[in-house]
Amino acid sequence: MKFIKASCPSCGGDIELDKDKDTGFCSYCGSKIVKDKILVEHNGNISLNGLANEKSLIERAFLFIEDHSFINAEKYFERVLDINPHCSQAYIGKLMCKLCVTNIQDLKHQIIPLESYKEYSLATRFATPEELQNYQELNQKTLANLDEARKNLIAQKKSYKDELSSLEKKESKYDCIFFLTVFLSVLILFTIPKLGFTGFILFILGGIVALIYKNASKEIDSKISATQSMISQKNKEIKNLSDNDPRCNR
Repeated sequence: MKFIKASCPSCGGDIELDKDKDTGFCSYCGSKIVKDKILVEHNGNISLNGLANEKSLIERAFLFIEDHSFINAEKYFERVLDINPHCSQAYIGKLMCKLCVTNIQDLKHQIIPLESYKEYSLATRFATPEELQNYQELNQKTLANLDEARKNLIAQKKSYKDELSSLEKKESKYDCIFFLTVFLSVLILFTIPKLGFTGFILFILGGIVALIYKNASKEIDSKISATQSMISQKNKEIKNLSDNDPRCNR
């Protein structure tokens, strides 16, 4: 039995047909294939009309996207691009797969601008005027998202810096009270022989107060370290957003 290679007109799957039979079935989607009607032989190989195949592959790819099957969708978009390297829909579909979105309008919720991706650049390069306008509107939304995210991060950073300043002042105050209490406790220690039991009680109380403020100062110091870490993190996030802003490299 001899077989010839072909592509399914419904799903684009690579199949083999019995050379001696006029019909066959796709092993992927089960579609019936009539060779005399839809297949054209070129040097022993069977191929489909490019436009019909491209359309069916795109439809199948977007069905995969709806089912969150992004890996399969991307494979079908690659098949489309093998047929037509100038297919804008295939490039925007690949971008949707990369960002794991099931609706093209969901692209506008991204923080990183769409124009940062090569798929977007290729999609806009080969888009129709209507498609181009839609893609550009989505991209403008992502640029606005980036600006808003950066604005929020700067506000958060300022809040942490204000908190840090307040903590540092409080720590300085507690340290002063601690050292003053220790100093007074030492003075009282030398007066115990004169004050007797009262001097001893004052010395103990001074030590307790000093210990309380020392522990409080340690807790504040821990909060200061955590706040400084948050400020550093916000600086990194702000820098990361700036690095992903294509307007900075124009």
